[in-house]
Amino acid sequence: MSLFSRIARAALPAIALAIAAGAHAESKPIKLGTMSGPDAQIWEVVQKVAKKDGLDIKIIEFNDYAQPNPALDAGDLDANGFQHQPFLDGQVKARGYKIVNVGLTYVAPMGFYAKKIKSLAALKEGAKVGIQNDPSNGNRALLLLQKAGVIKLKAGAGTNGSNATPRDVVENPKKIKLVELDSAQLPRSLDDLDAAAINTDYAVKNGLTPAKDAIALEDRQGPYANLIAVREKDKNQPWVKTLVHAYQSALFHDKIHEVSPMSLFSRIARAALPAIALAIAAGAHAESKPIKLGTMSGPDAQIWEVVQKVAKKDGLDIKIIEFNDYAQPNPALDAGDLDANGFQHQPFLDGQVKARGYKIVNVGLTYVAPMGFYAKKIKSLAALKEGAKVGIQNDPSNGNRALLLLQKAGVIKLKAGAGTNGSNATPRDVVENPKKIKLVELDSAQLPRSLDDLDAAAINTDYAVKNGLTPAKDAIALEDRQGPYANLIAVREKDKNQPWVKTLVHAYQSEEVRKFIETQFKGAILPAF
Repeated sequence: MSLFSRIARAALPAIALAIAAGAHAESKPIKLGTMSGPDAQIWEVVQKVAKKDGLDIKIIEFNDYAQPNPALDAGDLDANGFQHQPFLDGQVKARGYKIVNVGLTYVAPMGFYAKKIKSLAALKEGAKVGIQNDPSNGNRALLLLQKAGVIKLKAGAGTNGSNATPRDVVENPKKIKLVELDSAQLPRSLDDLDAAAINTDYAVKNGLTPAKDAIALEDRQGPYANLIAVREKDKNQPWVKTLVHAYQSALFHDKIHEVSPMSLFSRIARAALPAIALAIAAGAHAESKPIKLGTMSGPDAQIWEVVQKVAKKDGLDIKIIEFNDYAQPNPALDAGDLDANGFQHQPFLDGQVKARGYKIVNVGLTYVAPMGFYAKKIKSLAALKEGAKVGIQNDPSNGNRALLLLQKAGVIKLKAGAGTNGSNATPRDVVENPKKIKLVELDSAQLPRSLDDLDAAAINTDYAVKNGLTPAKDAIALEDRQGPYANLIAVREKDKNQPWVKTLVHAYQSEEVRKFIETQFKGAILPAF
């Protein structure tokens, strides 16, 4: 326990509410999901207007754009109001949600912000510019950079329903480095970036005033008006019309303008992000500098500290950069801010390469960490009761692992071929669910902290250990140790034959590291070499 510091459990009342049981009944309030901050404050005004029309609204706040649509699709919300049409379209296409737009709310132009410059034209050569790592908002940022003359995208990129990516940049005269980060992290990373694209809600929550602080803003015209979304089957329900009318009413507009911007939008304290600061530090690897190796905090980082000592004996210096989110190390490696990373298995890497076009390859295996299911009140998956809430990961490869483990335990049955031969099963592939369990998709990092609100949850070993769980003792079900989920070391394809890569892999696959893994983890993690 002294090796791994326990991570303080963050209070997650929004998640607890978001996964609460039951669909809407006319005698109950409408459960409306939105983002904390400006959106939630606006919906509090709508709530009062709707009350006069006989509609009760229960506002459920989220802090991550990835959460409200799965909650709505699963029936844990009746409606949500936080997104624009391109974002919704992308989610529907990727996840198959039956969710539709029933009314527009407001337009919040995205802006670029900076600490030291007053315009995008003032960016210096090699500047680091943060953009969102989700397709629709990243596209908006790239189009705004193009409009400012900082870059040029290939013909048609980002138009006619397509989303531009950094790989569509055909002209970049100042050689700016595009750093893709989660939307919520961009405002907190301004100290480490020369400029960053920030959505208005996150800007306001972090003490920024778009009209005063933005160095560039989108036009107010365009497809990015926010909207109210409901499940397709509910779009003609009477309460939907009442909900939209309450938002779009003259009474709402009168009330919203009575509130000053600073009292309406509470400021949120800035969180320190040392790992991101390191991850986006300048410069590619030079032979005289340490190798920058990205990994996850917790067990991964502890193992890499042993590797670091072994590699030192072979003349290779390693600088370990820790992350807390699986979404970060591959963009950092692809951008040249890391030289290698070690945190993922092959199906996860394959999915990232396919989705983002990264030129990243596997150069050596590290360890196997079987995923497990954990629970507070039951001792096996067979003990799940009818209607139980079961948490699984919301990324394709790990969500697939969880579904296959549920199928193996006889809790569900997937359609033939789902989750095999390189495909990833999703909850929509479930064809038999005798106990009518409710699958709740959450970010991997949130699952261990949500166990109080779930009957069981699939948790990756690194997050399990970081949250005080011992897989061999606490898991109620574990994957087989055989399979395609051995973790690996990844580098950019152009670097795979560099001499330092061979030294790095050799150091990890050394006898010293093997003994450390076997002694320290006592079977929870096994060497894959």
